[in-house]
Amino acid sequence: MTIKTTSLFLILFAFLLGGCSSSDSDTAGENTAIPLEATIWGAQIHGHYEAGTPLTEDNYISLILIGKETGKYHLSTAKVNGYSFSASGEFDAVGEQEIILQAEGTPEKEQLDEFKITTLQDEETIELQVLSNVSSKIVVASGERNSTGVTYAISGRGELLWEKEGYGSYATIIDGNIYMKYEGNLCAFNLETGAELWTNESFYSISYVSSYNNTIYVSELNGKLHAINPGDGSITWTHTPPSYHNAYGVTYKDNISYHASGEVYALSSDNTVLWHTDFITNGGESAPTISGNQLFVRDWYKLYAVDITNGSKLWEKDYRGIGSPVVYNNKLYLNTIDDKCLCLEPGTGDIIWEFTLDDLSRSPYPHDGKLYLTTDFGFTIMVALDATTGEELWKKSGSFAETDILVMDNIAYMGTVNNIVGLYHTTGQVVSILSNGNRLWHHIISAIYDTETKEAVYPIPVNNRVE
Repeated sequence: MTIKTTSLFLILFAFLLGGCSSSDSDTAGENTAIPLEATIWGAQIHGHYEAGTPLTEDNYISLILIGKETGKYHLSTAKVNGYSFSASGEFDAVGEQEIILQAEGTPEKEQLDEFKITTLQDEETIELQVLSNVSSKIVVASGERNSTGVTYAISGRGELLWEKEGYGSYATIIDGNIYMKYEGNLCAFNLETGAELWTNESFYSISYVSSYNNTIYVSELNGKLHAINPGDGSITWTHTPPSYHNAYGVTYKDNISYHASGEVYALSSDNTVLWHTDFITNGGESAPTISGNQLFVRDWYKLYAVDITNGSKLWEKDYRGIGSPVVYNNKLYLNTIDDKCLCLEPGTGDIIWEFTLDDLSRSPYPHDGKLYLTTDFGFTIMVALDATTGEELWKKSGSFAETDILVMDNIAYMGTVNNIVGLYHTTGQVVSILSNGNRLWHHIISAIYDTETKEAVYPIPVNNRVE
């Protein structure tokens, strides 16, 4: 008898998951044996498996067998974590056969479950990751269909909530509404229905949208920063820097907005300039990030630390960064143009460790002790590092990455050429593949929202980190 283990996480579609290795588990669900000679050739799990959600006809295992005789069979696994699989039928010919093992029951908790399947000749252990709090998530993203932009919202279980023809990107969410750059304008939509609330067409070229204290902030490529009333989209005030520079986002702390547009400007809630830097000579190229009383921002050639009380320079380093610097657990992280992720001491800018990844791109994304990285080219879409040591924990390959990483709960999401992929945080296994199913390409995530906790996450640097 051949014994194998296959790691299968939810839906496979364009991704090939798992593999086979020698394994046997006393904790796996035992099945009644198929009284036939057959070799197990492969298995795929279909559907979403969420703790507390009853399984439906969409939840099943498709098992490929190479049968050596004809006859009836019945297969049923033991119940594990509140659910099981079973199938009955008859082989009317030898050779390749597909068996559908239908799921039954309700997964009880988030955990990795094992189910054992046995024939007279073979044995396979199926590993299945049950998730939690998937149904309450809404992912807002955009893609391209027939050279036309499409913006859409989809649930964490893959149910399309709405879609609109047109490109949507930078976004922020307040009280169940999403405010985003849509077809070049600032638009407000109901998050769950997509109903349009208002549109403001008065902007030159929006570069970022974010929010703080129930106010929307819109950065433009001409360097301007606008404070917007979320109720009707009217402009409360506009900050115009003295010279033209692209604006790269805003960071907020203690009712002060820190705006990077060439130099960094500290603005009060009524648009009073509290201070501005005068030493960033090559134009601010990132959103600021803050740790304590230090603000970090980069330009084309350097990384700077700024005292947020007066705008003075604390230190500068010759690091040529990409994306935005990020703070996490008293560490500063920066990706560079020479494919390095740097972990820095915030007080000095000195390198603690560095990690090299070919075609490294965008900003690093920290969450729950990990640091997530992505690439611009090639098939490595995500790498997870130990945020403290820089040790590689896992790497996942797939179709080309299209967007920054967003992490909510135990899932790291990434837009790719073909779909939106969710990877489990401890293993990098695919646990969710989301697509609106209408031949949409180049998926870019704008925001993820949890309707129960009211938490929203965005790509860095739309809402950069503050500690």
